[in-house]
Amino acid sequence: MVLSASVRFGWRKILGVSSVIWVLAQVWAPRRGAQLGGSPDAPQYSAAGDGCLYLFAWQAVWVVGLWIGARTALEREPFRPLPGWMAGLSAATCVFFLGIRYGWLGPHLTTQALAVELE
Repeated sequence: MVLSASVRFGWRKILGVSSVIWVLAQVWAPRRGAQLGGSPDAPQYSAAGDGCLYLFAWQAVWVVGLWIGARTALEREPFRPLPGWMAGLSAATCVFFLGIRYGWLGPHLTTQALAVELE
């Protein structure tokens, strides 16, 4: 259905609608968890047994995958080549946040220390 709609309406509209659905899912899903009596951060399990999979939050991954596959099938590059400095900056950002998460950068930057400072 999404591939057929992309031919009719174009990928910009499909990706735009998917983005709006994703944003709404990010706002609505935590409230849904709180309404069910749990913590907004706690995983919610439905009676259907689907685990933590919240379809409207994950649909963006599937739609972007369809877009990349469609672009590749038409022998077009889905992305422009990125400059080398951007790869280095991305790697440094990942290492920085991993350092915060695992306390590699000292105890003052752990997530617990940051939470105490915010209180």
